[in-house]
Amino acid sequence: MICHWEEYDLGPTQARTERIHATINRKNTILINGNLHTRLGNPEAVKLLFDRVNSVIGIVAVPATMANSFPVTVPAAGRHRLIRATPFCRHFGISIDCTTYFRDPEIDEKGILRLNLKNTAMVRRRPLSRKRHSPTTAG
Repeated sequence: MICHWEEYDLGPTQARTERIHATINRKNTILINGNLHTRLGNPEAVKLLFDRVNSVIGIVAVPATMANSFPVTVPAAGRHRLIRATPFCRHFGISIDCTTYFRDPEIDEKGILRLNLKNTAMVRRRPLSRKRHSPTTAG
């Protein structure tokens, strides 16, 4: 028998303590996990950049007092952080239909988090598990 092997080249899943993760949703909210926030220097605000040629969103830490900065908000639970980027997305014509994660977020040598819109995947939610209830019989 001839086998047509395909190599899995992504490697094992990283531990949660080391994984970096970023998403954007249809409401133009960018979510970064705690690890990315830490690597950016735990900023209270960021400046958003866009490379139209390469379709890359740039996020750089700035003082909260800087003009045109976007606040980094802390939700009630979890270690992730939110950046509400609607005016930015509208200005640059960035339209997202569903929650999308960036496959290879990276921080470059200038400290800019680079989120490539050409290297994304749709986030699929697991269906809610439905408990099957057996009908009760009245006695």
